[in-house]
Amino acid sequence: MSNEVNSEIQELVSDHKSLRDDFKELIIMAKEVEVKCVDPDVPKEISTFLLRFWVTIEALIQKEEGIIFPLILDDRVDESYGDIQEVLAIHRCFEKELQPLIDEVLNYEVATKSCDLWKSLVKRTRLFVEDLQDHVKKEDHFLKKSIVIFDSESIDELDLELELEVS
Repeated sequence: MSNEVNSEIQELVSDHKSLRDDFKELIIMAKEVEVKCVDPDVPKEISTFLLRFWVTIEALIQKEEGIIFPLILDDRVDESYGDIQEVLAIHRCFEKELQPLIDEVLNYEVATKSCDLWKSLVKRTRLFVEDLQDHVKKEDHFLKKSIVIFDSESIDELDLELELEVS
């Protein structure tokens, strides 16, 4: 496989490490908020929600790093084709199902009287959501490009924007 592909995969894996670290930090902060902030505006069980979301994200990352990326690096895209399509479908599902939540997080108004720890968690969550969105776009582009190299007819099945990305 080319140095460019290897470099792209290393960048995605590096992003995964950053996302893992950031997510752990968010969960720890959320637990701290639940214990220390008695603010009625602070939603309950934030850490539980983050932990559930993390389990889903981690499973996806493990599939990418453990199956898809090694096969792409070994020039065996044909063996990862189904897994790549599954990951792309999950990304689209995340995007569609989580968009209202993402919009809420990005536009959330923290009351000025709120606990400082809660304000920090909201700020860190916004940054994390933006980083996650950027990563998913970057990963989608890489995976779509990998599929197109393998099967140029699959371009219509992915989505219209791919035509612009590949051109």
